[in-house]
Amino acid sequence: QCTIAHALEKTKYAFSDLHWQENEQDYHFSLQYTADIFSMNKSDFIITSTLQEIIGTENTMGQYESYQFFSLPQLYQVVNGVNLFAPKFNVIPPGVDEELYFPYYQKEKRIQTKWQQWESRLFEDNSEDIYGSLDHPDKMPIFTMARFDKIKNITGLIQAFGMSKKLQNSCNLIFAAGTIHVEDSSDSEERNEITKAYDLIESY
Repeated sequence: QCTIAHALEKTKYAFSDLHWQENEQDYHFSLQYTADIFSMNKSDFIITSTLQEIIGTENTMGQYESYQFFSLPQLYQVVNGVNLFAPKFNVIPPGVDEELYFPYYQKEKRIQTKWQQWESRLFEDNSEDIYGSLDHPDKMPIFTMARFDKIKNITGLIQAFGMSKKLQNSCNLIFAAGTIHVEDSSDSEERNEITKAYDLIESY
């Protein structure tokens, strides 16, 4: 069995273990952290992108390190959750294919059909999963791609852009999300953030 954790939640929410009961209805931390502990100990090998994910740095706690010692009050206490130096941990740094990812100014490397496809998608398409349009597509884009999680703070970016006339005069804000439809999400936090995004866009 192999484990590849894109992102363990425990280090993202400060003191979420100590205050798990207050957030259980929305986040189910007790289930998440219990499943994480079982999964990382049951796995034959674990793949991470960096050593910092495992043991952290001098100033930050590693994602796996946070599972060594912690407590869920009135539920259980963990005193030796995971062996951070077990040989099952494998660090495989991410890499990219330079034939596909290259500086924007190397236009000769672009696949023309793909370029036309994305140009149409961004500036011409009018489908249900696109909201808004660009009056001045020649402006410099500010682009972000993330799920509507509160911690990703897409709504904060929308608000900052809406409050800055200087940015609006020189740039376009483009963001890609998992979904932009409230009814398509089963996550209450995501639904709230999507609703907030629409409200901010209408406000600005």
